[in-house]
Amino acid sequence: MASAPSFPPLPSMSYSDDKKQLLALAHERKAEGFAPDDLPTPSVVRTMVSEVRAEQGALFVTFRLPEERESRYCLCQYAGSKADGYAALRQYYPEAHVRFDHRNSRKRGAGESKWEPSQRAETDRRNARKAQAAHRAQEKTGGDLEVFWRLRVRLAESIENVLSIPESLMASEVPVDQAESLLEDLNDLAAYTDTLISLIHGKLDDAAFVEKLEKLRNIDGRSPEEAAAFLTQAAKLERKRLRRLPS
Repeated sequence: MASAPSFPPLPSMSYSDDKKQLLALAHERKAEGFAPDDLPTPSVVRTMVSEVRAEQGALFVTFRLPEERESRYCLCQYAGSKADGYAALRQYYPEAHVRFDHRNSRKRGAGESKWEPSQRAETDRRNARKAQAAHRAQEKTGGDLEVFWRLRVRLAESIENVLSIPESLMASEVPVDQAESLLEDLNDLAAYTDTLISLIHGKLDDAAFVEKLEKLRNIDGRSPEEAAAFLTQAAKLERKRLRRLPS
């Protein structure tokens, strides 16, 4: 019999543990910095960087290497500064392009208060849609269990993102129209969650029924009277089950 496939563990659901690991890695790598893929939950590294900045005052330099798509992160105290051209960082990566330094505030001028659509944001969203389409195409090439596992990992990461939304934002900072949009998304999520929960309960009930039926039909070592009684009970249970199933 073929052995069951092995899968990587689910990403940690503890944000505090993940952030401790992120800071520990940042201090260990110093000016070398780290990439999102160096951590177990690469998809939430950007969020965690923002949170440790707000919670613990940890300031980062975000930089990009020519051969990589994802940005890397380095604590400011190890990278150097804009004044010295980020000398310590460039000892490791001479061609690094510094994209953002938390120490350098981005202030709008008096005439720049009006919001304008961001071309960069639109490009990022377009690239994200392409990546998502490619990912879905790749999922179709694997077996059902492999597809389930990839989706299960993505669900765990999505739960982390939802749980990271501070309740205080709903009370003050978030505009009403944006809160309403989020409410629609959460209602859709809740409705489909109820559907999945119902299906999973049915699957678990079916598994419990099959296990009980197999035990009743296992008459090895039983007397003829016991065997007959167990088989009668199994047949009765199966008929009862069939009456419950929808036609």
